[in-house]
Amino acid sequence: MEQPPKIEPITPNLPNPRALSFLSAAVHSAVPEATVEFLRPDALIVTLRGRQFAIPLARSRLDDLERAMDGGLGMPYLNGLKRDAEFDLYRVLGNEGLLSQKFRLSEFLLNDPGRDWTRQCSLHTQFRPEVAKRLYESLKRLERSLERSIDPEVSIPEIEHELSTVHDLTKFYHMHQHLDSPDARAESLSYLKAAAVVWIIDLENKMAAAPEPRVKAGYLKKMLTIAADFEMQPYNRIKLPPALADYVAREKGAVDSSQRGMRQHVDVESLLEELDPRLRDRWIGAWQALHSKNADSVSQAANSMVEVLDQVIDRVRGAQEFRDYLSARYAGQADMVQAKRQWISKVKDGLQSVKHHTDAQPPQLAEDLMHAAELIVRILLREHRASE
Repeated sequence: MEQPPKIEPITPNLPNPRALSFLSAAVHSAVPEATVEFLRPDALIVTLRGRQFAIPLARSRLDDLERAMDGGLGMPYLNGLKRDAEFDLYRVLGNEGLLSQKFRLSEFLLNDPGRDWTRQCSLHTQFRPEVAKRLYESLKRLERSLERSIDPEVSIPEIEHELSTVHDLTKFYHMHQHLDSPDARAESLSYLKAAAVVWIIDLENKMAAAPEPRVKAGYLKKMLTIAADFEMQPYNRIKLPPALADYVAREKGAVDSSQRGMRQHVDVESLLEELDPRLRDRWIGAWQALHSKNADSVSQAANSMVEVLDQVIDRVRGAQEFRDYLSARYAGQADMVQAKRQWISKVKDGLQSVKHHTDAQPPQLAEDLMHAAELIVRILLREHRASE
């Protein structure tokens, strides 16, 4: 008579004990309060808050991981097996809604230990239109980051080469409106993978700003789906480019997560960067100034935000007077034109007053006016993008 499946604690007496202990530790690192057991012949049983479910394990991969952990196959090979196994676990946990919403998928993707990287490969790339568009937008952000890394007084051939590679990809998308290629090589694939990480970082920031638990869970599932395409062969053996580390360092240095969480309009940053990276930097500087301990922090913040607003207005109106631009934008809606002009004028006047009379104004007023200016910038740039 066949014996029923048996659930056992993970101990050294089980088959593949090192591999199972590693997988158990990986689950606990993502869900510390979970209980992890082994279901013969090849599944982990995870119990958390009264829920219990099985994570299937591929027997061949489990055997390979055990042999690699016994030694003799080299650390790069072992690192690759561990990495692939961890991602598979995180994907199951995320789809089950069990991953902590503090889990940072981008950190996992960026902190890839040395593995058996491939130097040469060829792949037929094919992305859905909406995915290609988001990868292109992320490539543009990498491109702008590399452009800001170039200093005319210091020649860094590596950065110039990276910029050329990314520019070729963005130019290709601009010409063809897709990123499909029958023969994409390792260097291009590296930047497509990096673009996916930039996209995931953007989604993590939006997830952090969302108060609803179900929305946060939805963002996490979306990120895991994006990453899944780039964690399979051959992408999982393609090393991320140095430009991505530079981009992340620049972003981290510009705005910390607590300041980002205070912002009202999460897409203002990408809209400004698309228009002019210098305006995006000025906008970040406004918020940094407001939360600094400088004596003139409020004045500096208001001045920077006024400059951003003025520059955006100048860019969208072109050669037209602003009232003529609004009249053309809202043809036949004189009341709307008048209301917008008055609203923008009052916000600018308020910021100017705060800038020159900080002692007479409560600090909270400056923050409220800056949020109002952000909303104006967002509306103007979204309308401008739609008209192009």
